[in-house]
Amino acid sequence: MPDICQALTIDAPPEAVFDAINSAEGNRAFWTDQTEYEPREGTVAVFSFGPNAETQFRFEVAALDRPRSLTWKCVGGPPEWQPTSIVWTLTPAAGGGTDVRFEHRGWASADGELAACTYTWGRILFALDEYVRTGSANPPFSVY
Repeated sequence: MPDICQALTIDAPPEAVFDAINSAEGNRAFWTDQTEYEPREGTVAVFSFGPNAETQFRFEVAALDRPRSLTWKCVGGPPEWQPTSIVWTLTPAAGGGTDVRFEHRGWASADGELAACTYTWGRILFALDEYVRTGSANPPFSVY
């Protein structure tokens, strides 16, 4: 099974990065402004897209280890996404800041959405970096 793996260093402490990823406010700022998110294990986060939220991805918040890691498991959305999970791993960077490793695991094949999703996750990670460093919300997906 192919995986999407990306990494970047954000000039902020791991706690700040973790809190942005593990909150509705943060996800609205760096991914989609149509986010429903409770920062507790076992809850289901809903990330919606389109003027009427016609496309939705649902992820169970499967594991939280503040400020080291978060795991989300896709439980609803396009069939290609449903066997996947997302793992965020945060470690203190040698020169300060946080090394972020992003993995979208468990794709059934390298065909289909994998290439487009790889590019899109890169955009989302840069928006996360901007939000954590500056507080400026600039989600790649916004209806406003």
